Amino acid sequence: MDCKKGRYNLCADSKFCATPPYDGNLARYYVHDADFCYKLPDHVSTEEGALLEPLSLQDEGRRHQHTGDLLEGEREKVGLLQQECESLREGRETLDKKLDNMQRLLHRFSEGKNWLLDWRMRAGWLAGGRAEQAFRKGNEEQVKLAEEIMDQYQETTNRLKNMVFELDAALREKESVKIEMSIMEAKFENAQRVLEADLHSTMEKQIADVQARHTGSFR
Repeated sequence: MDCKKGRYNLCADSKFCATPPYDGNLARYYVHDADFCYKLPDHVSTEEGALLEPLSLQDEGRRHQHTGDLLEGEREKVGLLQQECESLREGRETLDKKLDNMQRLLHRFSEGKNWLLDWRMRAGWLAGGRAEQAFRKGNEEQVKLAEEIMDQYQETTNRLKNMVFELDAALREKESVKIEMSIMEAKFENAQRVLEADLHSTMEKQIADVQARHTGSFR
């Protein structure tokens, strides 16, 4: 019988006290079929035995609460993944801006290098002719000017090389961020699918439990 299996709500012959047409059991002693009774151990009092039903209800509620805690933990994991993805997107935007600025600076340095190269050629030609005159006249100012131009050109060339190295490093970092973002997006999508599957399974289980408890119940 379903009553003896713990599914009294499915039993067609169940009789609840104080449910018409059956009277209640407001009496000191109540007659009940022995095969539906459970003898309490000696160390369990009648008051403790009377608390078994609400205790079982609380235990059932704790099981559902534990399931809710698990789902809440999954939601927190998804939230952390979302925050990490957002931080990666912000870092990628910052890196893109940095690359744009470096490319503009590199373009400006390239233009400046070409301008200095042209200036160097002209200044070298002028300095060559004037250096001879200055040497003859004992004036070293023009020679000094040519040396300063050469030093400035060398310094600009070194800065341009450093900019190229930094740009290459930034490009490599950008590719690394792209790969990391792809991995994080894949993890986020997988976590969403797992959470949706868990929610769907939990809802189906809870609905089935409710239906099993209340199907056929007349109270």
